[in-house]
Amino acid sequence: MKAMMQIRFDSRMLVVLLFLSLVLSSCVGHDEALLSRLEEIKEVGNEEPKLAMKMLDSLQNEMDKADRYIWNKYELLSIRLQDKAFILSKSATPIMRLVRYFEKHGSMAEKQEAYYYAGSAYRDLQDTPKGLEYFLKSVDCCGKGEEIDSVILRNAYSQLGLLYYNVQDYTNALAMSRKEIDVAKKLNILDAITIMGEGTSLFHLDTHSDTALVSFENTLNYIERTHSYSKYYKQLVSLLYYFIMYKQIDKAKRCYELIRVDKKLSVMPDLYINIGLYLSVIGQMDSALVYYNKALEEGPTMFDKQSAAKILFRFYYYYGGDKEQLRRYAMRYVELSDTLDFKVRQQEAATTNNRYKYFKNREEELRLQEEKDRYRMWLIGVSALSLVVVFGLLAAFTHRRNRRLRQLLEKTKELKGAREENSRLQEEIVHQQTELSELNGRIQDNRVELAAVHEELERSEAELAQAKDEVASRLEQNRHILQMLHQSDFEARAEDVLQLLRKASEGQHTMQADDWKLLHHTVDELYPDMKDRLVQRLGERITEEQLRFCHLLRIGLSTSQIEKLMDMSRATAWRWRNKYAWVIDKASAQQE
Repeated sequence: MKAMMQIRFDSRMLVVLLFLSLVLSSCVGHDEALLSRLEEIKEVGNEEPKLAMKMLDSLQNEMDKADRYIWNKYELLSIRLQDKAFILSKSATPIMRLVRYFEKHGSMAEKQEAYYYAGSAYRDLQDTPKGLEYFLKSVDCCGKGEEIDSVILRNAYSQLGLLYYNVQDYTNALAMSRKEIDVAKKLNILDAITIMGEGTSLFHLDTHSDTALVSFENTLNYIERTHSYSKYYKQLVSLLYYFIMYKQIDKAKRCYELIRVDKKLSVMPDLYINIGLYLSVIGQMDSALVYYNKALEEGPTMFDKQSAAKILFRFYYYYGGDKEQLRRYAMRYVELSDTLDFKVRQQEAATTNNRYKYFKNREEELRLQEEKDRYRMWLIGVSALSLVVVFGLLAAFTHRRNRRLRQLLEKTKELKGAREENSRLQEEIVHQQTELSELNGRIQDNRVELAAVHEELERSEAELAQAKDEVASRLEQNRHILQMLHQSDFEARAEDVLQLLRKASEGQHTMQADDWKLLHHTVDELYPDMKDRLVQRLGERITEEQLRFCHLLRIGLSTSQIEKLMDMSRATAWRWRNKYAWVIDKASAQQE
């Protein structure tokens, strides 16, 4: 038992010591000299990545003693240099470990860089959805209030445009290319690749074809202005194709001449088809056939060879008479089509947080498959198509004749129905006119009766108004008589209090608290039901001022007398008199 307790105690102490060591290590500053050397190597790597990789390897011994932060910076720089040296990633595990570290401990610029190279790793591994996800995360680091790497932001937009283009999402590809152009202009690093990225996306969006041509012209002007023909060799090859598609033969000729400047034609098989296309456009068909055959035999990809076989087949089918060549190219096209794995090229892209949803177009696979079958059975297809056209024309003629007959019958029925409806409507109009005449007579009679009723109503209203005036006059007389009775009754029964109130109302005496108490006592004795009525009407919270006003009103004093006794305004006295008129209302008292 003691041994187990000792083990538990030792394990707890070990955890505490490890925690303290981590805290102390976090408080210790990083090796600034080593960080500075890493930054220098990073700057060299922007231009000479292979030289920078050798310089980074020389720090291996020093890195064994470095803290965790510097070691991770070292690892991230190594991945950055490999990417710039075009060394493809074989696994995403190293960069994902760095992503998790810098998400917790790095600055926004370090997170941006880690996300970017995670996207690059997944791009190299052909995982387009993951590549899109991390490139977009890198872009999202912009605008969060911290300093970021603007060059990486521009490169992230470039990679996003390329990935969206590869999955045929040309709308998003165009948006990313334009954002890349905006950043590149601000950094003054706009180049031909960036300009052309916008044009290639616009080329596939039919509504922006003219704008695409402007982008291609700007790309060609940039290359000619900077004389960087070898650097942008692939762009010149692509421009050759696009200018031919826009029938800009003079510009295509300029591209062709710039390609021949560095004499790379013999060692670049990926441009054979484009060269052949250009030569066929300018009328040099024999030379064009030579390059198409070169593409068929030496093309870098199976797709290039298949395209060359298809072009040669079409040429000999439409223009040539050599059936043996036609059969050979047809069989070669079928063999290449069977070899291609369309499912890999047309696999669907996964969905990533709504923004990253895209899919590869499987219609290309179906189109190529149908095209292969079409070339196998082209003779049968032509015959079948002729029969279909003949039967289609006969069916269209019959359908059109029957439709015209149906329309004619429907119009006849509609015309007959319209005539019947017209007759019915005319009869209904005559009937309604008769009813309208009868209604006009009734309305005239009703108007005479209404005038008589109106006169009777006016006479009744005049009599009612006169009766109201008489009732109001009598009520006022009754109230005045009642007030005089109250006052005479009070004078007979409480002469002392009345004398006191008269003096006070004439300014000869000031009412004291005892005088008011005497008044209240006298009123309570003379009118025993007064107190109960006040409580019933006003409740237990009646104020002294309200009590005085009600008692003065009850004994029959006028409003002007009450004003002087209670020192209140005339408006308040009249308002209270109307409010507490029930105090002297005998009918109300009897009802209560």
